Amino acid sequence: MVIYDSERPYRLSLTVGNRLGIHARPSTDIQTIALDFQGKIYYCKEGNDPVDATSVIQVLIQGSLYGDNVHFEIFPEEAVSTDNPRLRETIAKLENIVRHDDDK
Repeated sequence: MVIYDSERPYRLSLTVGNRLGIHARPSTDIQTIALDFQGKIYYCKEGNDPVDATSVIQVLIQGSLYGDNVHFEIFPEEAVSTDNPRLRETIAKLENIVRHDDDK
């Protein structure tokens, strides 16, 4: 079992499925998840440097478009495994925001 903590992040890589990309609404949703999470979450479009996901502006500046690969680094405050319900819930929410096209 792998343990993730403030020194060893959980890494999540996804492909943007929203035809409009990661615009204001999904960026705000990402910010909300990052603010609610007990720890730090960083976000980046592939090829860019990671930014603090609690900043809507920093997430928007990444310029993530439909089909782009994006990455999250999730640093829990306390040591957890992927069995941890809060970590699983956070991962599921981020996957839903990035992968789905809710703007149809």
